[in-house]
Amino acid sequence: MADGGVLSAFVDTNVWFQTLPRYLCVNLHQVGACHIWYSDLVMEECRRELVEYGLKPQKVDMVITDIQKELPGSQVFIRSEARRFAKVLLPDVKDKHVLFAAATVRADVLVTDDLGDFPSDLLENRHNRFLRLPDHFKAISLDEFLCDVFERNTDGFLDALTLTLVPMEQGTIRQHLTTLGSGHNCPAVSSRLLRRIAEIEQAVHRQH
Repeated sequence: MADGGVLSAFVDTNVWFQTLPRYLCVNLHQVGACHIWYSDLVMEECRRELVEYGLKPQKVDMVITDIQKELPGSQVFIRSEARRFAKVLLPDVKDKHVLFAAATVRADVLVTDDLGDFPSDLLENRHNRFLRLPDHFKAISLDEFLCDVFERNTDGFLDALTLTLVPMEQGTIRQHLTTLGSGHNCPAVSSRLLRRIAEIEQAVHRQH
C-alpha cells in the first residue's frame, strides 16, 4: 500500500485514453483517495492512440501535459529498461512494459480494460520472479478499481467525482454517470453513483 494505506494503482494505456476515467483517476489521486502511477511508455502509447482516434496533435499534447502536471512524481521512466522487461512472461509482448512498470513502483493493482492480457497465473512470482511483485498484486478492471476506491473512501471518491464533473458542460450529470457505466464499462460503480445522484448534483452545482 502507498503511504497512508491508500491503494496504489498503476494505470494502463486503455484507461488513460478515455476522457472521463482519465480525469477521475487524476482527481482521485489529488484528493488522496488512491495513488496513481503511469510510465513514460504508457504515455507514449496514449499519445499515439489519441492521434489515431482523430485528436489534433496540439490537443493531444495538452492532454499529456495536463496529466504530467497534475500528477507530479507519478511517472516512472522505463524506456531504458527494455532488456529487463523483455524477460517478462505475458501472452502479448506489447504488454510487457506495463507489468514491468507496475512492479517497479510496487503497485497493489494494475488497472486495465484488457484483463485477458494479464493472466492471473502469470502474475504469480514463480513465473515472473525477477519482478518481485507484491503477493497481493492483481490486475483488475477499471470498474473493480473504482468500486474498491469508492468502498474504501466514499467521501474522497465523491469529492474527486465532483472535481471531474464540474468542467464537463455537455450533457447532464446523470448522463455522464450513465456513460461511465456503459460507455466506459463501469456498471457497478455507476449503479452506486446513480443512487446518490441528488447529492452529486448538489455538490457539482455548488462548485459552479
